[in-house]
Amino acid sequence: MSGLTVFEDVHPNWEVVASLTSDAAEAALDLMLMATYINNELTADEVEVLTEEWSELPFVGAPEDANELVDRLLDTHSSIRRVSENPDLFDEFIDDAVGRIESEDAQMAVFRLVAIVAAADGLDEREADLCMALGRRIELERDTVDDILRSIWASRYEAEPDDSTPSPHSPPERGSAPVAERADTPSYNPFSTTTKT
Repeated sequence: MSGLTVFEDVHPNWEVVASLTSDAAEAALDLMLMATYINNELTADEVEVLTEEWSELPFVGAPEDANELVDRLLDTHSSIRRVSENPDLFDEFIDDAVGRIESEDAQMAVFRLVAIVAAADGLDEREADLCMALGRRIELERDTVDDILRSIWASRYEAEPDDSTPSPHSPPERGSAPVAERADTPSYNPFSTTTKT
């Protein structure tokens, strides 16, 4: 399945992903949905479509669990909508998710999954903020987060350049002006700067 390949092809710790505990798997799905929602503000119908792709992930379970996965993601979707309406809930959402991922290896594997989802169509400031907030929560340095985001983008878009369409926005290089000028802050809340149109 092409959806699954998008993850497998750029994730260096796929065996860790495949062996996530049920709690860590749920946390991964919650965080991945937030990464998808952050710009698209998914509808409930779109969440159901998304589950068809994510049901192929190795930690989701047997095909008969599909309805359970839909229910789980719809519950998470409601939680994320509450966060978007009250940005102060963001840290609690992140803390809860990370608290369900037991080991450092699993945390890093989940971080990479979230980063892959966030960078699926390029990487804007809100998606980068989400990745930075999650990275900070699992005690990654800013440079490490930047390097992971850049490597994911490069793995996907630089390996087979397509001249017919422009590449999605890429993460800026470490040391470049956009990165250097951006304040390094202990709080990266992508919902705190949300403007509804």
